[in-house]
Amino acid sequence: MATTTTVSHPALPLFNGDNYPSWSVKMKAYLKGYDLWDVIESGTKVPPLRDNASAAQIKQYHEETAKRYKALSFIHGVVTEPIFSRIMACKSAKEAWEKLKVAFQGSDRTRHQQVMNLMREFEALKMKDTDSVKDYINKVEKIVNQVTILGGKLPEDRVVEKVIISLPERFESKISSLEEAKDLSKITLTELFNALQASENRRAIRNDEKVEHALIAKMKGKSHGESFANKVTSERKDKEKRSPPAGKQQYRTNRNVPCSHCKKKGHAESSCWFRPNVICRACDQQGHVERVCKNKQIKNKEKHGLTAKKAEVAEECLFMVGSGTSASDAKQWLIDSGASNHMTPKSHYLLN
Repeated sequence: MATTTTVSHPALPLFNGDNYPSWSVKMKAYLKGYDLWDVIESGTKVPPLRDNASAAQIKQYHEETAKRYKALSFIHGVVTEPIFSRIMACKSAKEAWEKLKVAFQGSDRTRHQQVMNLMREFEALKMKDTDSVKDYINKVEKIVNQVTILGGKLPEDRVVEKVIISLPERFESKISSLEEAKDLSKITLTELFNALQASENRRAIRNDEKVEHALIAKMKGKSHGESFANKVTSERKDKEKRSPPAGKQQYRTNRNVPCSHCKKKGHAESSCWFRPNVICRACDQQGHVERVCKNKQIKNKEKHGLTAKKAEVAEECLFMVGSGTSASDAKQWLIDSGASNHMTPKSHYLLN
């Protein structure tokens, strides 16, 4: 029983007009993989069949003709609609390829100018302190490959020399060791990249170890300081428990002994309100403090009375008392509804 095998082709690199050199390299490899690049490279037409052609010649003729149409259809399928409108009138794959090359890569003069611009960019390259070896080598190789695609040439020894002289100071010791071990004029870019990356990885590991050790030391110092502070605090609390302050100790000793000043218990003589040598701040007399000053209380009452009197004087009021002939007048009150003063002719109604 015959079986059918289906081959799935990978997606073709789509071209929209940007980065033609990169697209052309991918497309060239793709066409070579399907044995179609010779159609574009040679561009020759298939010779017509002879009248007495054999079956093998007829088969070969059809295969060669199909290859040319297949190559052209591949190019049609990998460009966007605006790009396709430029090559839709082309009769062969070689014609379409050359038209795209001239449109997006330019003439020989234009390609030469592009090569010069890339060479200037190559000479200005310099590795920054923040760049990794991998990123910097990728930048260098990208420019070298673009120069090669455009027809220029950068020898590998020239590229290696450029990388070495543009490295930062942190790779100085590594370059010195390479000079002693190898001839730098014969070292490849791949060997140089591997050596520099190994040095960078070792430096990163050492830096990580330093940071880790610093963190461990910091944590140890912190824990030691905390334990020392906790120890001092604990010792101070134990000392306070064992030996209370002098004032508290004296108070605890004398709280059951009557005070010599006021003859009362529960306080020390030094904190008594009635000490003979203390001066009151309210009346300037010795023997008591302001809190228990009687003169202060009298002054406060007088002050409050004077204030109330002033308030009464400030309020203008007029009361009139009249005597009536009827007996019921004697029982009447004069009520002042706006204040607390009321009048009655019977003094025995009042308690004070």
